[in-house]
Amino acid sequence: MMQQPNIREYRYEERCGMYHLKCWQDGNEASWRGEIAARPDWLERILTTAVVGGHLKKVNAPPPDAIVWFTTDLDNNLLTFLELT
Repeated sequence: MMQQPNIREYRYEERCGMYHLKCWQDGNEASWRGEIAARPDWLERILTTAVVGGHLKKVNAPPPDAIVWFTTDLDNNLLTFLELT
């Protein structure tokens, strides 16, 4: 995917009560890990939307247990979910 300026692309995974979040922006990559119960508020809001919209995919043969790709603006406001193929 060709990234647009001012857009962040994320890959979110859950496994064994933990989350792993990777972010790509302007050719740079960052990642965070932590307990699911300690996710930041902005991420909680996106994941709630992902669950309601059917975008958070439960994996049949974990790990990971669940996964979702999405994009945000620079303020971490959800722009779109990216479908897994």
